[in-house]
Amino acid sequence: MQEDRIQSLETERRHLLSKQSDLTSRLVDLEEENRGLKKKLYVFENELSEERNALQSIRRVQEQTDQALLSFRKTHDSLECQIRDLKDDNARLQVERDNLACQLQSLRDDNHRMRTGLVQLDQQKDSILMALDSKIDLISRLERDVSSKDSKIELLEDRIAKLKSA
Repeated sequence: MQEDRIQSLETERRHLLSKQSDLTSRLVDLEEENRGLKKKLYVFENELSEERNALQSIRRVQEQTDQALLSFRKTHDSLECQIRDLKDDNARLQVERDNLACQLQSLRDDNHRMRTGLVQLDQQKDSILMALDSKIDLISRLERDVSSKDSKIELLEDRIAKLKSA
């Protein structure tokens, strides 16, 4: 019964360690993705800055003003949209990272609790094994005592039988 419980806890512990490893790996992947998104955001912000500078140059060139302004606005809107999307993605990744960090801490707490439980079960098992050894020793002594007394009874029965026949 105790061994089944120990095996069950060991299996659950291995499962939790595997899950913890998977979550840690996922967290590393998400952090790498987050860094990539930040780099893209930086690139897009630089592009946006360059476009704003280009707009000032375009305004100086009167004959191309209307066409260049329309082109810039389209590019600008696209970049702003991409920036918003990247910021949204970044915020989502931050929330996911925080959730994973909470899950990781929870798994660590569970792992600690399981280890504590295993230590207690090992102590109980050791105590039971000591008690079992003591009982086995007692049974062995009692069996020897019974065997000795059975031999004495047989001798006495033989004497009684001889005395009756004599």
